[in-house]
Amino acid sequence: MVRCVAVLGLAVLAVTGVVEPAYPQGRGVLPPFERVVEQFSEVAFGNEHGISREIIQKWSVPPSIGYFVQPQFDVQPHIKRISRLIADIDGLTGLSLTSGTTENIVTLRFGFYPRADFRKLPIRNDSEGTRRFFAESACVALAISNPNRPGDITTGAVVIGTDISDSLRRHCILEELVQVLGLPNDACKYRPSLFCEEDIVYEMTPADRILLATLYDDRIVVGMSRVDAMPLVRTVISELYAHATE
Repeated sequence: MVRCVAVLGLAVLAVTGVVEPAYPQGRGVLPPFERVVEQFSEVAFGNEHGISREIIQKWSVPPSIGYFVQPQFDVQPHIKRISRLIADIDGLTGLSLTSGTTENIVTLRFGFYPRADFRKLPIRNDSEGTRRFFAESACVALAISNPNRPGDITTGAVVIGTDISDSLRRHCILEELVQVLGLPNDACKYRPSLFCEEDIVYEMTPADRILLATLYDDRIVVGMSRVDAMPLVRTVISELYAHATE
């Protein structure tokens, strides 16, 4: 089950340790056009937990990625996987994500730690219930926006449990990486989907790829409201949908 909540400009996402059956990856017929539009509206603007900024959120400056790892955990296979995902994401978004050469210039941190260590994350709601929720989650992502330019994500973190199954870890890496780019909420308007809490996937489905490409289309501007953005979103999705079904 995937959970998401936004707290004072901090997009907080988590996946519990329940593993659902995986779907065939990267294949299949596109869902109906309207379902794709509805899915974008939900994952970009949704308020699953009653809190939503109702604006477009994305990175205007490509994030620089760094890795922080529990000692003795073999992170190399996961770094290779993340590198492949980044190359795919770059092609969809034009972001050109990079690897930070020093800790000071890393803006998107990947951490691999036991879930109990998730309690140490710097969250605003420091209640015992929130800490317990984090400690029981398989993975968590945080995205922080520029306070002077709402929706402009400037810093992010993805934390992946080292004490979960490799299958769930693969799903978590993909889901949290895509969601921290600005599609933070969950929705099941079509299935399978990376954004549906009932599904475990290891690659973006064709419709999921359309959602991410739409978010980073130049016509979709940081801070744009749902009312202003959705007519343009429909136009962009229709173009991408037509191209994908040619």
